[in-house]
Amino acid sequence: MPLRAAGSLLLGAAIFASLPARASSVSAEVASDSSHRGLSWIDRKAALEVTATVPVGPASFVDLAVIGTRGAARENGAEVMLQAAVRHSVDAGPLALWGGAGCRLFNGIGLCEVDGGGRYDIAFVSLRVAGHYAPPQSAIGGDTLYLDTGVDVALPGTPVTLFARTGRSSGRSQDPQRAARLRPAGRYHDYSAGIAIARGRLDLGLRYVGADNVRHPALPGGGDPEGRIVAHIRIDI
Repeated sequence: MPLRAAGSLLLGAAIFASLPARASSVSAEVASDSSHRGLSWIDRKAALEVTATVPVGPASFVDLAVIGTRGAARENGAEVMLQAAVRHSVDAGPLALWGGAGCRLFNGIGLCEVDGGGRYDIAFVSLRVAGHYAPPQSAIGGDTLYLDTGVDVALPGTPVTLFARTGRSSGRSQDPQRAARLRPAGRYHDYSAGIAIARGRLDLGLRYVGADNVRHPALPGGGDPEGRIVAHIRIDI
Protein backbone atom coordinates (compact mmCIF):
# COMPACT_ATOMS: atom_id res chain seq x y z
CA MET A 1 0.00 0.00 0.00
CA PRO A 2 1.41 3.44 -0.89
CA LEU A 3 2.78 5.50 1.96
CA ARG A 4 0.04 8.12 1.74
CA ALA A 5 -2.63 5.44 2.24
CA ALA A 6 -0.77 3.94 5.18
CA GLY A 7 -0.37 7.40 6.66
CA SER A 8 -4.08 8.11 6.34
CA LEU A 9 -4.94 4.83 8.03
CA LEU A 10 -2.51 5.52 10.88
CA LEU A 11 -3.97 9.02 11.28
CA GLY A 12 -7.45 7.52 11.42
CA ALA A 13 -6.34 5.02 14.04
CA ALA A 14 -4.78 7.82 16.12
CA ILE A 15 -7.99 9.88 15.94
CA PHE A 16 -10.10 6.90 17.00
CA ALA A 17 -7.71 6.08 19.83
CA SER A 18 -8.15 9.63 21.16
CA LEU A 19 -11.95 9.35 21.32
CA PRO A 20 -13.48 9.73 24.79
CA ALA A 21 -13.78 6.68 26.99
CA ARG A 22 -17.56 6.68 26.55
CA ALA A 23 -17.09 5.54 22.93
CA SER A 24 -18.92 2.25 22.69
CA SER A 25 -16.39 0.57 20.42
CA VAL A 26 -13.19 1.03 18.44
CA SER A 27 -11.90 -1.83 16.32
CA ALA A 28 -9.42 -2.74 13.60
CA GLU A 29 -10.07 -5.39 10.97
CA VAL A 30 -8.02 -7.12 8.29
CA ALA A 31 -10.01 -9.00 5.62
CA SER A 32 -9.14 -10.85 2.44
CA ASP A 33 -11.58 -8.56 0.59
CA SER A 34 -13.79 -5.56 1.37
CA SER A 35 -17.07 -7.01 0.14
CA HIS A 36 -20.35 -5.09 0.30
CA ARG A 37 -23.67 -6.17 -1.19
CA GLY A 38 -21.93 -8.96 -3.05
CA LEU A 39 -19.39 -6.64 -4.72
CA SER A 40 -15.70 -6.24 -4.04
CA TRP A 41 -14.89 -2.63 -3.17
CA ILE A 42 -11.12 -3.05 -3.53
CA ASP A 43 -10.65 -5.24 -6.62
CA ARG A 44 -10.53 -8.42 -4.52
CA LYS A 45 -7.44 -7.36 -2.52
CA ALA A 46 -6.78 -7.61 1.23
CA ALA A 47 -8.31 -4.72 3.19
CA LEU A 48 -7.50 -2.86 6.41
CA GLU A 49 -10.32 -1.02 8.19
CA VAL A 50 -10.46 0.99 11.43
CA THR A 51 -13.93 1.77 12.83
CA ALA A 52 -15.48 3.51 15.82
CA THR A 53 -18.99 3.92 17.22
CA VAL A 54 -19.55 6.96 19.44
CA PRO A 55 -22.77 7.50 21.44
CA VAL A 56 -24.17 11.02 21.08
CA GLY A 57 -27.42 10.45 22.99
CA PRO A 58 -29.35 7.77 24.88
CA ALA A 59 -30.09 5.86 21.66
CA SER A 60 -28.16 7.79 19.00
CA PHE A 61 -24.71 6.99 17.63
CA VAL A 62 -22.11 8.23 15.16
CA ASP A 63 -20.29 5.52 13.19
CA LEU A 64 -16.88 6.36 11.70
CA ALA A 65 -14.56 4.31 9.49
CA VAL A 66 -11.28 4.63 7.58
CA ILE A 67 -10.79 1.93 4.93
CA GLY A 68 -7.72 1.26 2.80
CA THR A 69 -9.05 0.90 -0.77
CA ARG A 70 -5.67 0.49 -2.52
CA GLY A 71 -6.44 2.37 -5.71
CA ALA A 72 -9.58 0.35 -6.49
CA ALA A 73 -11.58 1.18 -9.62
CA ARG A 74 -14.87 1.30 -7.69
CA GLU A 75 -13.45 4.19 -5.61
CA ASN A 76 -12.13 6.04 -8.66
CA GLY A 77 -8.54 5.03 -7.85
CA ALA A 78 -8.65 6.25 -4.23
CA GLU A 79 -6.20 4.78 -1.73
CA VAL A 80 -8.44 5.49 1.27
CA MET A 81 -12.19 5.80 1.80
CA LEU A 82 -13.77 7.64 4.74
CA GLN A 83 -17.24 6.77 6.08
CA ALA A 84 -19.44 8.62 8.56
CA ALA A 85 -23.02 7.89 9.58
CA VAL A 86 -25.56 8.89 12.21
CA ARG A 87 -28.18 6.40 13.43
CA HIS A 88 -30.90 6.19 16.04
CA SER A 89 -32.19 2.93 17.52
CA VAL A 90 -35.19 1.93 19.61
CA ASP A 91 -35.38 -1.35 21.56
CA ALA A 92 -38.68 -2.87 22.65
CA GLY A 93 -38.03 -6.27 24.18
CA PRO A 94 -36.99 -8.70 21.44
CA LEU A 95 -37.66 -6.07 18.75
CA ALA A 96 -35.11 -3.43 17.73
CA LEU A 97 -35.71 -0.70 15.14
CA TRP A 98 -33.15 1.70 13.71
CA GLY A 99 -32.74 4.42 11.11
CA GLY A 100 -30.03 6.77 9.96
CA ALA A 101 -28.04 8.41 7.19
CA GLY A 102 -24.41 8.33 6.12
CA CYS A 103 -21.84 9.22 3.47
CA ARG A 104 -18.68 7.75 1.96
CA LEU A 105 -15.90 10.00 0.69
CA PHE A 106 -13.13 8.95 -1.71
CA ASN A 107 -11.00 11.03 -4.09
CA GLY A 108 -13.22 14.04 -3.53
CA ILE A 109 -16.36 12.09 -4.45
CA GLY A 110 -19.23 11.80 -1.97
CA LEU A 111 -21.81 9.01 -1.90
CA CYS A 112 -24.69 9.38 0.59
CA GLU A 113 -27.73 7.29 1.54
CA VAL A 114 -30.47 6.91 4.14
CA ASP A 115 -31.42 3.59 5.69
CA GLY A 116 -33.55 1.86 8.26
CA GLY A 117 -34.45 -1.59 9.47
CA GLY A 118 -35.38 -3.90 12.28
CA ARG A 119 -34.23 -6.99 14.15
CA TYR A 120 -36.25 -9.57 16.07
CA ASP A 121 -34.62 -12.00 18.51
CA ILE A 122 -36.10 -15.41 19.28
CA ALA A 123 -33.95 -17.31 21.81
CA PHE A 124 -30.62 -17.83 20.02
CA VAL A 125 -31.99 -16.82 16.58
CA SER A 126 -31.93 -13.23 15.28
CA LEU A 127 -33.94 -12.16 12.22
CA ARG A 128 -33.10 -8.94 10.38
CA VAL A 129 -34.56 -6.85 7.54
CA ALA A 130 -33.36 -3.46 6.24
CA GLY A 131 -33.63 -0.97 3.41
CA HIS A 132 -31.06 1.52 2.08
CA TYR A 133 -31.75 4.30 -0.41
CA ALA A 134 -29.20 6.52 -2.15
CA PRO A 135 -31.05 9.43 -3.84
CA PRO A 136 -29.95 10.57 -7.32
CA GLN A 137 -26.34 11.77 -7.26
CA SER A 138 -23.53 12.02 -9.78
CA ALA A 139 -21.21 9.59 -7.95
CA ILE A 140 -23.52 6.66 -8.78
CA GLY A 141 -25.08 7.96 -12.00
CA GLY A 142 -28.65 7.85 -10.67
CA ASP A 143 -30.23 6.40 -7.54
CA THR A 144 -30.04 3.03 -5.78
CA LEU A 145 -32.40 1.05 -3.57
CA TYR A 146 -31.01 -1.89 -1.63
CA LEU A 147 -33.24 -4.28 0.34
CA ASP A 148 -31.77 -7.06 2.44
CA THR A 149 -32.71 -9.68 4.99
CA GLY A 150 -30.71 -12.10 7.11
CA VAL A 151 -30.64 -14.54 9.99
CA ASP A 152 -28.03 -15.21 12.71
CA VAL A 153 -27.99 -18.42 14.75
CA ALA A 154 -25.83 -18.48 17.89
CA LEU A 155 -24.83 -22.02 18.85
CA PRO A 156 -25.68 -22.34 22.58
CA GLY A 157 -22.71 -22.78 24.87
CA THR A 158 -20.17 -21.86 22.17
CA PRO A 159 -18.61 -18.64 20.78
CA VAL A 160 -19.83 -19.64 17.31
CA THR A 161 -22.51 -17.87 15.26
CA LEU A 162 -23.79 -19.05 11.87
CA PHE A 163 -25.35 -16.49 9.53
CA ALA A 164 -26.91 -16.03 6.11
CA ARG A 165 -27.83 -12.90 4.13
CA THR A 166 -29.52 -12.03 0.86
CA GLY A 167 -30.22 -8.68 -0.80
CA ARG A 168 -31.51 -7.00 -3.95
CA SER A 169 -30.14 -3.87 -5.61
CA SER A 170 -32.14 -1.77 -8.07
CA GLY A 171 -32.48 1.82 -9.22
CA ARG A 172 -32.58 4.24 -12.13
CA SER A 173 -29.49 5.02 -14.20
CA GLN A 174 -28.65 8.38 -15.76
CA ASP A 175 -24.98 7.50 -16.33
CA PRO A 176 -24.47 3.72 -16.85
CA GLN A 177 -20.71 4.00 -16.37
CA ARG A 178 -21.05 5.56 -12.91
CA ALA A 179 -24.09 3.44 -12.04
CA ALA A 180 -21.81 0.39 -12.37
CA ARG A 181 -20.11 1.50 -9.14
CA LEU A 182 -23.05 0.10 -7.11
CA ARG A 183 -25.13 -1.72 -9.74
CA PRO A 184 -22.85 -3.26 -12.42
CA ALA A 185 -25.82 -4.89 -14.20
CA GLY A 186 -28.67 -2.55 -13.23
CA ARG A 187 -30.57 -4.93 -10.94
CA TYR A 188 -29.03 -7.90 -9.19
CA HIS A 189 -29.29 -10.17 -6.14
CA ASP A 190 -26.48 -10.98 -3.73
CA TYR A 191 -26.15 -13.62 -1.02
CA SER A 192 -23.71 -14.76 1.63
CA ALA A 193 -23.40 -17.35 4.37
CA GLY A 194 -20.70 -17.99 6.93
CA ILE A 195 -19.44 -18.51 10.42
CA ALA A 196 -18.10 -16.11 13.07
CA ILE A 197 -16.19 -16.96 16.24
CA ALA A 198 -15.90 -14.38 19.04
CA ARG A 199 -13.31 -14.76 21.81
CA GLY A 200 -12.92 -11.77 24.12
CA ARG A 201 -11.76 -8.85 21.98
CA LEU A 202 -11.03 -11.07 19.00
CA ASP A 203 -13.49 -11.97 16.23
CA LEU A 204 -12.72 -14.40 13.40
CA GLY A 205 -14.96 -15.01 10.42
CA LEU A 206 -15.26 -16.89 7.16
CA ARG A 207 -18.06 -16.44 4.64
CA TYR A 208 -19.05 -17.29 1.10
CA VAL A 209 -20.14 -14.26 -0.96
CA GLY A 210 -21.91 -14.34 -4.30
CA ALA A 211 -24.00 -12.20 -6.64
CA ASP A 212 -26.07 -12.83 -9.75
CA ASN A 213 -25.54 -10.99 -13.03
CA VAL A 214 -22.85 -8.51 -11.99
CA ARG A 215 -20.37 -8.83 -14.85
CA HIS A 216 -19.34 -5.45 -16.27
CA PRO A 217 -16.59 -4.75 -18.86
CA ALA A 218 -15.67 -1.39 -17.28
CA LEU A 219 -14.49 -3.00 -14.05
CA PRO A 220 -11.27 -5.01 -13.51
CA GLY A 221 -11.69 -8.63 -14.54
CA GLY A 222 -15.09 -7.86 -16.06
CA GLY A 223 -16.73 -7.15 -12.70
CA ASP A 224 -17.03 -9.40 -9.66
CA PRO A 225 -16.71 -13.18 -9.64
CA GLU A 226 -19.90 -15.13 -9.10
CA GLY A 227 -18.68 -16.51 -5.76
CA ARG A 228 -15.69 -16.26 -3.43
CA ILE A 229 -14.59 -16.92 0.13
CA VAL A 230 -13.86 -13.90 2.36
CA ALA A 231 -11.99 -14.24 5.68
CA HIS A 232 -11.52 -11.59 8.36
CA ILE A 233 -9.94 -11.04 11.74
CA ARG A 234 -11.10 -8.13 13.92
CA ILE A 235 -9.89 -6.90 17.29
CA ASP A 236 -11.47 -4.39 19.66
CA ILE A 237 -8.95 -1.74 20.68
